[in-house]
Amino acid sequence: MSESVTYDEAKKMTLDYYYGVRDKLPLPMRDMPRKIVASQPLSVNAIIANIESETEIGQWLIGEYASSMNLTVSG
Repeated sequence: MSESVTYDEAKKMTLDYYYGVRDKLPLPMRDMPRKIVASQPLSVNAIIANIESETEIGQWLIGEYASSMNLTVSG
């Protein structure tokens, strides 16, 4: 059974993950496409911006990360 976390907890965990990914990349690579979401190529910086702004894509990314960690987002 998966553990339940709040949306804010899931958002923080997701941002922490992508901050870690970003911080390991050389500066020029932080703006290179890394993931395609809804037919849009996103760089790590764009992923972080979407999550911070809570866009539809950002919300999806939070849910995707939580799911990959076997977590359920509640509230």
